Amino acid sequence: MKHLCRSLWLKYTLPISIFVLGTIVSAIAQNSTTYALEFSSQTGKHLALNVDEIVDVQVRVDQEFEQVLVVLTDAARVLFGEFSTENVGQRITVRVCGDEIWQGGLLTPMWGGRLPLFGYDADEAQRIGDILMGSRECW
Repeated sequence: MKHLCRSLWLKYTLPISIFVLGTIVSAIAQNSTTYALEFSSQTGKHLALNVDEIVDVQVRVDQEFEQVLVVLTDAARVLFGEFSTENVGQRITVRVCGDEIWQGGLLTPMWGGRLPLFGYDADEAQRIGDILMGSRECW
């Protein structure tokens, strides 16, 4: 029932909210009603997750790039799997606290619940990781 309610909310309420407000502006990622991590497709589909739906965030630094690995809860994994399946071949925008951090094509469905975000400098990767873990306010 919770999944159905959330799906209906995502399908009907979120697009209306975005249309009316223009964008979701987040103040503090620690607030459970603030969406720390948002995904939107060029077709207008959206998925918004709060820090309670993130199990772990790992910031990895190597010689080539910094990566933020986001691990979702089981429920969020299913929601993201559905979102990614519906949007294969579409351009996806990823936002943290309302700020765009990545944009690119979605090539395959992602059902594993592990989302790699990469291409940041070390400070930005750490800031993104801290926000998604709820230990830092939005920019």
